[in-house]
Amino acid sequence: MKRFFGVPMTQWDSMRDRLHVYVVPGAGLGAELARLQQSLRGRDYCAAQPVEFLHATVQQFAFTTGEAEAGLPEFACRMALLAARTTVFELQLGRPVVDDYSLGVRAEATDQWQNLSREIADAALGTFHAGRAMPAAPRQPHISLGYGIGTGSSSEIQSAVDALHTGNPPALAVAELKFVAVHQDESRGRYTWDELAAWPLAGP
Repeated sequence: MKRFFGVPMTQWDSMRDRLHVYVVPGAGLGAELARLQQSLRGRDYCAAQPVEFLHATVQQFAFTTGEAEAGLPEFACRMALLAARTTVFELQLGRPVVDDYSLGVRAEATDQWQNLSREIADAALGTFHAGRAMPAAPRQPHISLGYGIGTGSSSEIQSAVDALHTGNPPALAVAELKFVAVHQDESRGRYTWDELAAWPLAGP
């Protein structure tokens, strides 16, 4: 495992208040993910993400709260309309996997997920994000349980989490979209956020 913080996707102009739209795990899934994080104990080269800040990124933006302020009311209106016509759906998560930079669980990018990400990006480009390139959304939905903050054995973590793995985690319910201002803490290897708005999905 290598240090995650410092790769291009983490090099923000400001390490505070970076705007994102997240889906967060419900209580049952959160409890299971916290149990899997036990595999990181004693491995100080991979920092566990606080359970209350576990998330799946639907779309990220190249703006902070202050930069986007003028366009946020119209964005919120568009997001409310999007949520009202979008039906709740689920993503089946796979077994926990360690890569070069993190421990996490992943799902297939279904048509519903990709359409949702695209519509959120369109809402931003039509409001506060006009005139600035949109950062790429994640290639597939995932929840990172821990991020590399040093060099160490990925195989040791994989073996430890495999020993805890008793079946695929509960599905991730995509039932609410959270608009958040994210803070990146490079030294502690974690992301936290302040919630700005939340839109429950209410489509037919």
